[in-house]
Amino acid sequence: TMALQRLRNAQKFVETQTNFSRFEVLELIGTGSNGVVFKCRARDRRVQGDLAIKVVINYGSDPQVLLGAAVQEQSSISALPPHRNIVEILGIVGPAPIPQEIFDLCPQLMKEASSRNDAVGIVMRYHPQDLESCITRHQSGATSRLTSHDVFGMCLDVVLALRHLQRYKCLHFDVKLNNFLVASDLTLVLADFGCAQQTTREDWVVPIDSRSEEHTSELQSPRASR
Repeated sequence: TMALQRLRNAQKFVETQTNFSRFEVLELIGTGSNGVVFKCRARDRRVQGDLAIKVVINYGSDPQVLLGAAVQEQSSISALPPHRNIVEILGIVGPAPIPQEIFDLCPQLMKEASSRNDAVGIVMRYHPQDLESCITRHQSGATSRLTSHDVFGMCLDVVLALRHLQRYKCLHFDVKLNNFLVASDLTLVLADFGCAQQTTREDWVVPIDSRSEEHTSELQSPRASR
C-alpha cells in the first residue's frame, strides 16, 4: 500500500543519517526521564509524512554509552515480532551535536545537556497525541466525545499490546497512559521502551505490592520504586 511504501522510504532515509541536520524539527511534543520527543520532518521531500524523534541527552556520559542506551531501546522492540499496537522504530541518528533549533524549542535542554552537547535520536512514526491527553481533551469537551465503541477498542488495544509483550517475555517497566500513543484512527500504540528488558524467567508475571518488603524489586517499575 501507499502508506507502507512511505514507511519503508522513511526507514531507508533514517538509516543513512548520522546527524540531526537532515531533519526539520517542528515542535516539542513530550518530555520524560529517558529523553525529549519532537515532531519532525525529513528535509528530503521524497520522504513524506511527519516523524517523531526522541532525543536521548548526554549528561556527561561517553557517546558510545549514549548510543548503547538508544540501541538497547531499539533492540527491545526489534526482539519482538511486529505488532500494530507496538511502536515501530525507523532508525537511530547520532551520536551527534544537538542543533540550535532543538535548544530553541526546549531551552531546558541547554541547562541539562553536557558541554559536549551530544545526543542520540531515535526516529519513530509520528502519532498526534498520547492516551492521557486524548482522555483529557474528550473529558473537557475540546473534541467530540469518545463512544463506547471507541473505549472498547482502546481497552482491547491495551490488552493486545501487553499480551504481545507477555508472549515474548518482554518487561516494559513503564506502562502508563502517556506511553500509549493514539493514531488518527484511535488505534493505541505502546511506546517508550527505554526501561524495557527481555527475560528468560518463566515466573515473571507475579503480583507486586510496592508497600511490602517482600515484593520482587527487579520486576518493579521506576515509578513504583520512588
